[in-house]
Amino acid sequence: MDVESFYNLISSNYTEMLARLVPRYREMLWMILAYIPKDLNPKKIVDLGCGTGNLSKGILNQYPKAKVVAVDLSASILEEASKRLTNYSNITYLNADFNHLLFEENSIDLVVSSIALHHLTDIQKEILLKKIYSWLSPKGVLIFGDQFSGSTS
Repeated sequence: MDVESFYNLISSNYTEMLARLVPRYREMLWMILAYIPKDLNPKKIVDLGCGTGNLSKGILNQYPKAKVVAVDLSASILEEASKRLTNYSNITYLNADFNHLLFEENSIDLVVSSIALHHLTDIQKEILLKKIYSWLSPKGVLIFGDQFSGSTS
């Protein structure tokens, strides 16, 4: 089963599953928010692999005037996110694969991601990180939290 099909299948239970299956998940989200430089006043934010909107919600609360683009491969999971975040008018949803994602150079002030980049191969991660670097404004920041497999069992 591919990644998109898997997340389409579990989209309605995704939020609860993360809380149960990812150790210290809530703490990881809190740390991503805490690591954002205090002097950064982002106007445009991208949440890569937004899932059902857990990190997006924190970002929207912390930066209520920013425009947030919530990106995910799964249309079903984006639908769940939009149901959870109906009180926010400054969020748009983009159903896209990270490998084909494009934004203008220097157009984004903050890129965040939680539990998403591990789905990419090492080469795909390298390509994406280079793209993100080009998208970031001069003082722009990337902050992500994820899980990765170790080199041994």
